[in-house]
Amino acid sequence: MDIKLIKKDKWNPYRSSIIRFRNLPSKKREELIKRDPCYGRIICTCKYVTEAEIIEAIKRIEKIGGIVTLDGIKFRTLAMFGRCQGAFCRLRIAEIVAKKYNIPFWKITLKGKGSEYGFNEIKYLYRGDK
Repeated sequence: MDIKLIKKDKWNPYRSSIIRFRNLPSKKREELIKRDPCYGRIICTCKYVTEAEIIEAIKRIEKIGGIVTLDGIKFRTLAMFGRCQGAFCRLRIAEIVAKKYNIPFWKITLKGKGSEYGFNEIKYLYRGDK
């Protein structure tokens, strides 16, 4: 295998992780909520993930030029990894993404094109079934 590696001048090998609200002491949590009320809205109750963490994950995906997917958010925040496997929070996360991009739910994907997220009657409307 002859692989030629090219050094990137702007590459930073150190990237700070997303703040894990659940790992913070109460005093720090209160400070964050005062600074940004989105930290006070728990989206995933199993893993105790806040709306602010979801929004930060979306920003980081955008920063690298990626497509925002539910799995992309899942792996960055641990939301949807809990006991309910996203049964409670997946819809709430999809609502945040839909609102941010002003798109319908069925345009949001789990892991890219071909894995569009739909629920209940929306699947039938999207496909054109009656």
